[in-house]
Amino acid sequence: MKSMKCITTCLAVLLLASTAGSQIWIQGNGPCGFRVPAITSNDAGYVFAANIHTHGVYRCSGSEINWQLHSNGIIAYQGITSLVTNNDGDVFMSKWGGGIFRSIDNGETWESIIDGLTNYIVRSLAVNDSGILFAGTEGGGVFRSADNGENWEQINTGLTDLRIPALIAKDNEFVFAGTQSDGVFRYSEAGNSWTPVSSGLSFLEIKTIGCNNIGDIFVTGSHGVNNIYRSSDNGDSWQLKNNGLSTGSVSSLAIDSNDNIFAGKSYNGIYYSSDNGENWNKKDSGLTILEVLSLHVDGSGDVFAGTAGGVFYSSDGGDSWQHSSEGMINTEVSSFIILDSANIIAGTNSSGVFHSADGGINWEQRNNGLTNSSGNSIIRDMILNDVGDLFAGTIDGLFISTDTAKSWNQVYNGIASRLAVLAMNDDGIMFAGCSGDGVFRSIDNGLNWVEVNNGLTDMTFEAMATAGDSTVFAGSYYAGVFRSMDNGDSWIAVNNGLTDDNIKAIAVKEDTIIFAGCNRNGIFRSVNNGDSWELIFEYSIDYEWPTFFIDDSGKIFIGVGTEGVFMSTDNGNSWSQISNISLRYNAVIAMAKNYNNILLAGTDGQGVYYWQCDDDDNDIICEYDDNCPFTYNPDQEDYDEDGVGDSCDACNNFAITLNPVEDTLTVKFDTTHWFFPTISDQDDDLHTITYTYNPHYGEDTIEIVGDTLYLYAPDTSISVDVMVEVEDACNLASQSFTWIVYVCGDANGDGAINVGDAVYLINYVFKGGPASEPLESGDANCDEAVNVGDAVYLINYVFKGGPSPCCP
Repeated sequence: MKSMKCITTCLAVLLLASTAGSQIWIQGNGPCGFRVPAITSNDAGYVFAANIHTHGVYRCSGSEINWQLHSNGIIAYQGITSLVTNNDGDVFMSKWGGGIFRSIDNGETWESIIDGLTNYIVRSLAVNDSGILFAGTEGGGVFRSADNGENWEQINTGLTDLRIPALIAKDNEFVFAGTQSDGVFRYSEAGNSWTPVSSGLSFLEIKTIGCNNIGDIFVTGSHGVNNIYRSSDNGDSWQLKNNGLSTGSVSSLAIDSNDNIFAGKSYNGIYYSSDNGENWNKKDSGLTILEVLSLHVDGSGDVFAGTAGGVFYSSDGGDSWQHSSEGMINTEVSSFIILDSANIIAGTNSSGVFHSADGGINWEQRNNGLTNSSGNSIIRDMILNDVGDLFAGTIDGLFISTDTAKSWNQVYNGIASRLAVLAMNDDGIMFAGCSGDGVFRSIDNGLNWVEVNNGLTDMTFEAMATAGDSTVFAGSYYAGVFRSMDNGDSWIAVNNGLTDDNIKAIAVKEDTIIFAGCNRNGIFRSVNNGDSWELIFEYSIDYEWPTFFIDDSGKIFIGVGTEGVFMSTDNGNSWSQISNISLRYNAVIAMAKNYNNILLAGTDGQGVYYWQCDDDDNDIICEYDDNCPFTYNPDQEDYDEDGVGDSCDACNNFAITLNPVEDTLTVKFDTTHWFFPTISDQDDDLHTITYTYNPHYGEDTIEIVGDTLYLYAPDTSISVDVMVEVEDACNLASQSFTWIVYVCGDANGDGAINVGDAVYLINYVFKGGPASEPLESGDANCDEAVNVGDAVYLINYVFKGGPSPCCP
């Protein structure tokens, strides 16, 4: 079964709508992609991809048009490390610190299977043709299960290193384990022990293991080892097979049914061998994310590559690749560039650059030319110069696009790598902050750069902003804020009042008010060009990562880690939270506002969220949710709960309250009863009491004296609904109840006392018939019980002139 329907671009129509109350953040349709450490498939045609950010599993099939998250039952421990399926189609998933989970219904539900597992840091899984499962752990060695994961036993005899990052099962005969530092071990089911088989290997730190259909075993090493070894004798000897491979370690292997081998490189795409590893050729046309984390070939021969920016797919043996991450909205969006009312560029920390042509709702990837050692996936910051050129700062340097991100070229002239932040002043002078290399400056629209580090005592910068024509502020990693008043020619530290030297964000308002966001202690403000600082926003927990945005109206927005987004309309003196985004463990790390006044929040693992509403009174409450839409009242207090906020309620906000009353008021005929409303009307004692008119009882049966309602029960059986209303100029309160009047001895409630009532009681007592309604009406002899004695009492009354029914 082909999985072609999994392959779509990240484009869909998203309607902006509000949710209940003021929860008005909506997740957009992208950017799509995340780090995918493991992929597998089963014979039912489903492909499963592990998601690091949600700690869950996405599923795609030939009947679906996109990936969907299937995490029911998965406990959110650390990230997923491995996925495998057995011959029955069951899916097994291991987690770092979370043990092992199993799904027997194609990923719809998951259950933890850890009975006997004494180490929950599971790094690798394998299953042989008989369905026997093997789990490699970090420090606990290997565990084995012969009953589909229900029970596990430790099998470490012969192992000298209990850290197992790689496992592969060869038929039912052998299992091969790659260790962290002692090479490869072979396990024999017959011998129930491990044998070291690393003779000929040039490394002993194993990254991954593969096995082809003729039984050859392939291993790769970690941490920059550029070698693939093959063994044709079950590991007794190994031969180097890396002809044609580029530098860099191989992170993953996959072998199809024809023994064609696919090798994923950590930062250099995918290589292919059709001659059992003798020769390798690069096969990554269309693969725009070159950091390959996992590879898998499904039963139809389709190849899936899990990368740092989502899943790619090939249906032609790797000759061409398509981005296949629709539905996987789990990117880390680090920066925005607003081009016009429709076009927006977003930089991500895992999937490169994306473009939106509809104001930020739908996105498509634009990474053409972003080729570098990091796999073109990590964008730290972006900037647009005065002539319309786009610049993207990455961990491997600076890239420029002159065609709205359709293509990119690297800038080499004087700029360092490991860029973290970009800024530009009113004169078009550009600045770049780097991790380890300080600050660089360009005066020719980013074409040439020079180092400007005079006075800096820290060379790592993650925040920068300009003020006026020549002032620049730079936030460093461990030395606080630096200021230059000559466009970077010289710098001085300006940290008076700062209590945290790790600066994550800087913003400048109207060239006079400077804001600095620290890693731990909070947000600081300076109104004297950085000479002194004061704390204006304190985090509730340590290690929040702030980001700033100031819109054209002067509103200041801060994204404060997992605490959400806050806004200030008074230069930071007070802050109000904008309906906290439901981001689980993900933080807001970038913000912008498009030309349609929609606030965009880039998150650390859930793409882009949107916030839009009419808010004429500037209190961060949308008009349709605001109880005073034209009066500033962010607290939304409403004492009388009439839907009108106290700030604009003309009735002083005192409510009329009525005492509780039972749903039914049952009274005896020819008696008087009363209902006292216990009226509390603090704003106005001039209230009126009314009741609903009902022809069954007539106006002469109810009388209002003061605040008391008197009810004169007639001498007949009735059941009527009474509504009492108390009203003044501003408020109205009401209560309703059923008023039941009963006549003694009228057991059947027909308004007359006769032999029919005695028959009714006999039927109730001896044949299970209905009871009197109310029951008191059947207690004719007043003995507080309804039985045959009451029937006899009524017969005596009707036929023999006995005493009248009395009732309690």
